[in-house]
Amino acid sequence: MSNKSIGLYVCWHNKCPSFDNELLYAVNDGIIEGDNISSKGLHYGELKVTYWIWKNAKEDIVGLFHYRRFLNLLNNEAMCNKVSKDFASRYGFTRGRIIELMGKYDVILPYKNPRIVKEKHPSVYDYYAMEHFKDDLDITLEILQEKYPQMYDTAIEMLKNSKQGYVANLIIAKKEIFDRYASWLFDILFEVEKRIHDKVILRDKYQQRVYGFISERLMAVFFEYLAKNEDINILEAPMLFLEEDKWKFFKYYLKKINRKILTLIGFGRKEWNLYVK
Repeated sequence: MSNKSIGLYVCWHNKCPSFDNELLYAVNDGIIEGDNISSKGLHYGELKVTYWIWKNAKEDIVGLFHYRRFLNLLNNEAMCNKVSKDFASRYGFTRGRIIELMGKYDVILPYKNPRIVKEKHPSVYDYYAMEHFKDDLDITLEILQEKYPQMYDTAIEMLKNSKQGYVANLIIAKKEIFDRYASWLFDILFEVEKRIHDKVILRDKYQQRVYGFISERLMAVFFEYLAKNEDINILEAPMLFLEEDKWKFFKYYLKKINRKILTLIGFGRKEWNLYVK
């Protein structure tokens, strides 16, 4: 494991910080060379870099971050407002730490988030139906049943009988696991696109990002199925929010404080232990 190569790709489309780190590579999701789906525009969002990593990256261990969202591999800090010289060592983006973790695990995902579903909604599926277009998820389930019938029961379990799921499409994985996931994911999404594209292009820009929204829900399906049926180890890590704009960071910080206050007085959810062992 010690000689494995590592590439952590940071997706961006606005200004991306300079990380000055040998493992973190900034990739503009609108300008990508090699085998890519950049032409699909905003519909796929950060998944354009997921696709690019699948088709082009050569490292043994690969990962996808956003320019504002990372996986914290060392502690439970949730917010950062500056890419300082100790950014990599502070949050575990070092060769030693990643080799240590990947010696124990096959994939690292965001901590499964109970806030992906609001309290009054019974499942991931119901909350998706409220926030987006229910028919898109129904079509996704139909396609999954057609192409991967052995995974359909897991899909129902994770979407219709669960309140928890992964967010933001963040991942670090051994390349063979990443490739399996990406191959499965895009096989489904490209078929979904064929069936709903004419409707999608008539929506507002937010709702046109449909394939990214769907993939967040599918990630839980794929890895739950692998965890149950194959000998793979999954680590869930806290998500780190990076915002160097002081005003935007301050607004985010106030939201976090407000949530903690609501929790203390009994109107919020208890925080989970996010420390990465």
